Amino acid sequence: MELSRNNVEETRKHTGLGRCRHFFWLGVVFDTVGATVLFTGVFAHLLFYDLLLYLGSIIIFFSLLWWVFWYTGNIELTAEESLKRPFHVPSSTTVDALSHPLSHLLQHVHHLDADPAALRSQDVPS
Repeated sequence: MELSRNNVEETRKHTGLGRCRHFFWLGVVFDTVGATVLFTGVFAHLLFYDLLLYLGSIIIFFSLLWWVFWYTGNIELTAEESLKRPFHVPSSTTVDALSHPLSHLLQHVHHLDADPAALRSQDVPS
């Protein structure tokens, strides 16, 4: 799988914001709106200041999502790096081995919830 020189040159030509500009601007907008709402709740003497505090904090928390998307969208991997460590998909036997103990645990919990007498009999020492 050969990459043409033009293709490599095009991928390296980016602005300062990287490839995912829309996630960058969403992060900036959410941070700005969230900080504005948060500081309005702190400094304005309103009846519903607590709503503004919580809402501003939640908006800033959601801006983290956009920042993570922007950061991960700008991670560059060269062709040589991608060929060194190929992506490994777990085999079905690994998935089966992990799913059986979990299904048995959930089945046991379900039976205890369905039969409260079984739960009481386990708690009483004999």
